[in-house]
Amino acid sequence: MIYNVLKDVLTLIASVGLGYLTVYIRSHYTAKQAQTAESIARLAVTFAQQVANSLGLDSQGKLNAALTQAKEFAAKHGINYTDEQWKTLLEAAVNIAKKDWEDVKTETQSTVVEPVKDQSTQQ
Repeated sequence: MIYNVLKDVLTLIASVGLGYLTVYIRSHYTAKQAQTAESIARLAVTFAQQVANSLGLDSQGKLNAALTQAKEFAAKHGINYTDEQWKTLLEAAVNIAKKDWEDVKTETQSTVVEPVKDQSTQQ
């Protein structure tokens, strides 16, 4: 119970923080660049998570991998955010991914699957 409340509070804080950052970024960059940066952050987080086990990365290693990946990809699109701006976007993307995963786990746990009876042996 307390875990769910804390998770919701942290998600709310992250969302508010992302909202303020989004307003700041959009005032300094085009809407297309801001949207692209948010997508890049989500992709970079996914990339870091996927390579983390094979490279033996801890949390800081995953952040560094995601930051490097995001900056390299963004530079190709003319987006040059500061490390702090990227870290904020990456942290928001991680929080969104964690919330999505928790939602999937909750849905999976609440779904009860009944075994199918073999109709051929019931005659």
